[in-house]
Amino acid sequence: MSRLKTKLAASAEPSRLDDPIGARLRTNRRQARDQGIITGNVENAAVIELAFDERSVADQVVTALAAESDVFNFCGSLATVTKAEATGGSIIRRLPSATIRERISAACRFQGPEGQARTPRWLVEAIEKRGSWAGIPVLRGISTCPVLLPDGSILQRHGFDRDSGLWLDLQTADFPRIPERPSGADVKAAVSELTTLVSDFCFAKLEHRAAWLAAVLTVLGREAHSGVTGPLFLIDANTRGSGKSLLADVAALIVTGRSATRMTDARHDDEFRKRITSLAADGERLVLIDNISGRFGSASIDAALTGTVWKDRRLGATELVEAPLRMCWLASGNNTILAADTARRTCHIRLESDLESPETRSGFKYPNIREHVIQNRGRFLAAGLTMLRGFIAAGRPDQRLSPWGSFEEWSDLVRGCLVWCGLPDPGITRDELRATADSEAESLRQALVVITKLDANRHGLSTSDLVKISLGNDPSYSGGDADELREALESLCDSAGRRLNPRELGNRLKHFKGRVIDAMCFDFRISRGNRLWFVRLTNGGSGGSGGSAGGDVRISQGGSETEKLGEHSHQNHHSHQNPDELDSEWLNNVFQ
Repeated sequence: MSRLKTKLAASAEPSRLDDPIGARLRTNRRQARDQGIITGNVENAAVIELAFDERSVADQVVTALAAESDVFNFCGSLATVTKAEATGGSIIRRLPSATIRERISAACRFQGPEGQARTPRWLVEAIEKRGSWAGIPVLRGISTCPVLLPDGSILQRHGFDRDSGLWLDLQTADFPRIPERPSGADVKAAVSELTTLVSDFCFAKLEHRAAWLAAVLTVLGREAHSGVTGPLFLIDANTRGSGKSLLADVAALIVTGRSATRMTDARHDDEFRKRITSLAADGERLVLIDNISGRFGSASIDAALTGTVWKDRRLGATELVEAPLRMCWLASGNNTILAADTARRTCHIRLESDLESPETRSGFKYPNIREHVIQNRGRFLAAGLTMLRGFIAAGRPDQRLSPWGSFEEWSDLVRGCLVWCGLPDPGITRDELRATADSEAESLRQALVVITKLDANRHGLSTSDLVKISLGNDPSYSGGDADELREALESLCDSAGRRLNPRELGNRLKHFKGRVIDAMCFDFRISRGNRLWFVRLTNGGSGGSGGSAGGDVRISQGGSETEKLGEHSHQNHHSHQNPDELDSEWLNNVFQ
C-alpha cells in the first residue's frame, strides 16, 4: 500500500489548521489543482488519498470538517445550529449518519487506486463515533437571551461564542446595552421594571414575589457559576384560575422569547427519567411541570435539581446520552404536597386569591401580559441583567444569608443579588414550604407521637407487633390506640385502603431511621434476632439560623461604593401587606 498523500485546494482558516496535517494540506494545494485531481470549488475541498492508515485518513477528514463554521461537538455528537420551522428560533440538530456523509463529501475529495472514489462507509462510522473531534468547537447550548458570564461580563452578541461555547440567538429581541457599572438609579429602575410587570398577580407575601424574580435571574445567571442551576420553583395557589401557568409563561417569555416548555407529572420515576434525558439532550433552558395533582416528588427530579451532568439512554435507543443540566425547573399546582427530598430543593412562589373564581377578574394593568412582554422583552431582559451586573460590579458583597445546601453557588449569586437590591430573601419560602408541604414530615411526626404514647418506656416494638396493635388484635391496647396507630402507619407507608405489611413497614422505618422531627427520631435495638423499634429523644430541634441577616445597601451614583443601610431592614419586606403598596417606599429607602 502506498504512503498516504494529501492535497488541499486552498488553505482554510489558519487557526483551525495549525497542525502537521493541516500544514501538509496547505502545502500540496497547488499541486492538487495543477494535476486536475479536484474539480469544482477547489478553494474549499481537501484531496485525501485513501490508504491503509485509516486513522490518519479520519484525522484529515476531521481537519477538513473543522474548517466549516457550522459544525459543532454537542454532547459527544456532531451537530449544527438550524432554524425551527414552527418558531423560527435557533435549535441544535444532531447530524445523522447520512448528513455526516454529505458533509464529508462536500468538504473532501477522495482518491483511490483507480482514481476518484466515493466516501467510504467505514470512514463515516469512524468519524461519527469518535465523540471528540480536534478543531471542532464544543457547543454547550443555545441561549435566546444575553447571559452573565463567570468573569462578570455579559454575553450579548448574536452568534457563536467560542469561549463560553454558547450560541446566542438575539434576533427576536431589541436588546439595550447594559452599563459596565450600573448606578443606584439604574438598579432601582430595573427592580421597579420587573416588580411592576407582575403587579397584577396575587402573591401571598413579598418573598414569594422575590422567588419569581429569582427564577428569572436563575436563567440569566446560569453561565456565571459552575454549580447546579438552582432549585425547583413551585408556583402554588390556593385555588384554580389564580394565574400560575401565566406567571410561569411571563418568566419564560422574558428569558427564552416563548412560552414555557410544558410537561405533565409522570406517574413512574422511569418515565420521569426518560423525559429529563430528552430535555437535557435537547438543551432546554426552562421547563414547566404543569398542573401537578397529588403528591409530587421523585428520585429523578431530585437528582436533576442537584446535578450538573445527566447520563442516561434515550427512549428507544441503546447508546448513552451525556448532557449538561442547564435548565431551570418550574412547577405549578394547587396546594401542592411535596415529598421530603423535593421540598428541601424547592423555592416557593405562593399565590393566594380571595375570590371564588379568580379567572373572572378584570381591570388588569396589563390585560394581555404575554403580548406586553413580547413587545418589551428587551427592556425586561436588560432589567434582570442590570440587577446582576450591579451586584457583580459592587464586588458581590456578602449578604450573610442562611446556607442552602446543594445550591451554594446559585444562592451566593441569585439570592445575594436580590437581597442586595433590597428585596426579601427568597430562601425564606423554603422554610415555610417545608413546614406546610412536606407530607412525609407530617406523617413521620404523627407516627413518632403515637408510638411514643404506646411505648412510653421505650422498650421497643417489632413491626409485627405494630401491625398487630393497629389491627386491634392486641388486647393490651384500646381500640382508640389501635385506630390512631393504624392511621399513622397507613400515612407513613402510603398504604391507605390496603392491609399493612410488616416487611413494608420495616423498610419505611429503616428509611426514616435517625431523621429528627420535633427532637424525636426512630431507632431500633436487636433482641433475639428481631429489630425492636422505639422513639429516641434527641438534644435539640432544627438548629436553624432563623433566616438571613443580610441588610439593604446604598449604591452610589457611580456604582463604586456600597454600605449597609440597616442590618435587618430588609426583613420588614416580607410582611403580609400588599406587595404593590410597598414598592415605592422600600425602593426609595434603599437607593435614596
